[in-house]
Amino acid sequence: MSDFSIGILGTLSSSLFWAMAVILFRKSADHVTAFGVNVGKNAVGIAFFTLTLLILDIPFAPSMSTTDFWLLIVSGVIGIGVGDLLFMTSLKLLGAGLNAIVGCIYTPLMILAGVVIFSESVSAQLIFGAVCVVSAIVIASTGDSKERPRRLVLGITLATVSMLCTLVGAVLYKDLLARYDLFYITWFRLIAGCAFLVVYYAFHPLRRRLLDGLGDWRNWRSLTLSGFLGTYLAISAWAVGLRNLPASLIAVFSELTVIMIILMAYFFLREALTLRKIVATGLAVGGAFVSVM
Repeated sequence: MSDFSIGILGTLSSSLFWAMAVILFRKSADHVTAFGVNVGKNAVGIAFFTLTLLILDIPFAPSMSTTDFWLLIVSGVIGIGVGDLLFMTSLKLLGAGLNAIVGCIYTPLMILAGVVIFSESVSAQLIFGAVCVVSAIVIASTGDSKERPRRLVLGITLATVSMLCTLVGAVLYKDLLARYDLFYITWFRLIAGCAFLVVYYAFHPLRRRLLDGLGDWRNWRSLTLSGFLGTYLAISAWAVGLRNLPASLIAVFSELTVIMIILMAYFFLREALTLRKIVATGLAVGGAFVSVM
């Protein structure tokens, strides 16, 4: 199988695993705080990656330059620590469906990063695609006031910033995947993300409430499954795609996650599947595809 085919398979698998995990994350958020969900799924992910390193006899401390070491730490703190915490908070505020639609802004942000960081030219497709995605967010969030989340603007803002953090984290560690083991890199980033959560917890004025729900073992059933699917399988598969495909192509295929989440949210979370949401989903996914044409 060619590297391209492996990359496509990894990206599509990641989309499926992540969509299932998001539904479980949302269900967990009814009983556990956004911070607690992050702690739970990261703990599960670290446990599975540690086991993987042991079974495959992968070194826990490979030879690494100081620059790569700090790039990996910063990538984990921004992409997993900050990004996932904002994502879980927005997921709780918006619901799985609307949060997924807002997440389509990742592709235009990724292309924009290429313009800003690598001085790539701004194409008409990028502008049109970005307009489509933003329009989709507006359409999806301006329906019946009874269906609108109470803290809509805050939720959309947090979801957008979380996508930006994910993008920055990916850009920082993409090149490292060619020099170090995939499982080790992901394991290290998770630990860096957890280190951020520890610092966040230590300085939070209401830290006693941050772990509400984690003491109930019943909540760990969904947290364990979601951590296995979302933190272990989805991130591993996504890293396989990131190592074998251009970032722009990964972003486009990842938008298929949106369709999966919308459908799963309807069947498993009983979120409304309105015409407005269907139109917004089509517009958002289409805009993401157009951005990289």
